[in-house]
Amino acid sequence: MNWIVSIVTLLIVILIGAMFYAMPWLTRPTIPLGVSIPSTRVGDPAVTGAVKWYRIGMVSVTLGAVVVGILGAALAPLASALLPILVILAGTLTVYLTSRRRIQQAKRDGDWYHDVPVRLAATVTTAGRPRVAPALGWYVAGIIVLMAAIVIGAAIYDSLPNPLPVHWNADGVADRFAAKDLWSVFGPILLGIGVVAFLFVLAVLMPRWPVRAVASDSPEVSARLAVAQLTLMQELLGQLAFLIALEFASVAVVGWLAPDSPTVILVATLALPLLLFALIVLFLVRYRRATVAARAGVPVSAGSAGPTDAPRPEAPDDDRFWKAGSVYVNRADPALVVPKRFGVGWTVNLGHPVGIALAAVILLVVLGAIVWGAAAGSHPHA
Repeated sequence: MNWIVSIVTLLIVILIGAMFYAMPWLTRPTIPLGVSIPSTRVGDPAVTGAVKWYRIGMVSVTLGAVVVGILGAALAPLASALLPILVILAGTLTVYLTSRRRIQQAKRDGDWYHDVPVRLAATVTTAGRPRVAPALGWYVAGIIVLMAAIVIGAAIYDSLPNPLPVHWNADGVADRFAAKDLWSVFGPILLGIGVVAFLFVLAVLMPRWPVRAVASDSPEVSARLAVAQLTLMQELLGQLAFLIALEFASVAVVGWLAPDSPTVILVATLALPLLLFALIVLFLVRYRRATVAARAGVPVSAGSAGPTDAPRPEAPDDDRFWKAGSVYVNRADPALVVPKRFGVGWTVNLGHPVGIALAAVILLVVLGAIVWGAAAGSHPHA
């Protein structure tokens, strides 16, 4: 079963590499690799060279992580599961920082904003931000899946062994047991309900957060972008909630009904990462298309670009408030969330008290998921 762990790990590595490789394609051309530049410098050789270097670096790092994973699989399961992830994360950070430094250096040396007319072209926060409702159907479907798992668990509860196997090693053999009780049996389901509920609350609150508008976009473009991006983000959150519910439900049901079936374990382990991979790739493609269409002044559903908007004034986003081009800290900005410089969607303002609290909650959820996943080992039941 060690090869299952390796395959899942390599899928994660490839997904991370593909996502970061696509980032320059998804961000505004005036903030390549998170560095604010004038529109006249978009095609500057320093910019195109840095982006090219970044992409070559991401391909190299991803291939290196895959090779490390393959070699690790031949040595030890732990190496094949952890080393590729560490390589891709450390390599991505290194490639990103070294590549963007090239643009920063050229920007400083050439004083790119010297004599460039700059003025504020939009409000600090988006007025009348559209209230795009959560994709309720996905959350309902996720809860239905989890409730169905509870019904199955209740029906077979008396026949479950005591002690109950709660962890399987890489060979699919139970190596940890717990006394049969409500938590050991239904714990994964309750965790799944909690995560789905958290994502739903996030989806409800997201349209209500004050977001700083992009000054170089006209009010019309800002409105179209807000609708398009919020709609896609709401769909993504709902779909993630459903996949997570499906994961937790399968975790429980597989552990109850087929703890010794390698075929069932294989399907439960590989199917969901593949679905997640497909979901994220599809989202990135749709996000890019929607963003281009919104800025071109045509409906998101249209298949071709229309007339472009009139040129807007330069509106540099002060680099000093962006740490490494990704983390925003500005106590003077009333916006709770701001458009990302490098990436998709928005990021919290860590200079805002609520932003700090929100970031802490998200971090705790992520760490909890990592701890739970590590405890689960290579089998989909924990």
